[in-house]
Amino acid sequence: MRPFNLDQALSGEPVICRNGQKIKIAGYNKDATPNQRLVGWVEDSSGGWYEDGRCCLDIDSEYDLFMEEFDLYILLIKPQNGKWQSAGISSVYDEVLNHTMLYDLSNYVHKIVKVTV
Repeated sequence: MRPFNLDQALSGEPVICRNGQKIKIAGYNKDATPNQRLVGWVEDSSGGWYEDGRCCLDIDSEYDLFMEEFDLYILLIKPQNGKWQSAGISSVYDEVLNHTMLYDLSNYVHKIVKVTV
């Protein structure tokens, strides 16, 4: 799991709890009580968190926040005796696979790699 990042969360990047549940961030108030500065919903219940994504001050909780990881697929091509270069990227494998049809790859070594970010 990626560590929680307040700025990324407030900009709309996906957030999850330690237990894998998706979180919808409602807002942030730096002047609120410390454990309620960040508020949002876990499924159909509301919750509050510290700025660093912790739910509880001194213990790990299943409701601690993390940034959601996701997979990217990258089409890499390399001409004979050349260097690898990116020729396409997507979060959907089939889109990258279809991208291979845009190139004449007969003179290239190519592969699709998966990266989790």
